[in-house]
Amino acid sequence: MPARDEAMTADEYRAILAKLDYTPNGAGPLIGVTRRQSLRYAAGESPVTITVARLLRMYARHGVPKGWGHVGDTTSRARRPRSAKASLD
Repeated sequence: MPARDEAMTADEYRAILAKLDYTPNGAGPLIGVTRRQSLRYAAGESPVTITVARLLRMYARHGVPKGWGHVGDTTSRARRPRSAKASLD
């Protein structure tokens, strides 16, 4: 396992998602980014942030906490409102 602050490659990103049974298309809510940003990480179009790298490495080592949902799970706690305004209404 790489050092915790080591940059994460697109290959490592995809490999960890596969190990966790997630796709780049469905992993956004799990890691707190948009679907498109997750796809950018997977394609190597954008560097994976240290925060996301640490989170994914933690998930790879310890698993995803129960109740955090999975691809297609509409009850996932990882989901956020579309905008701050929407959550205030």
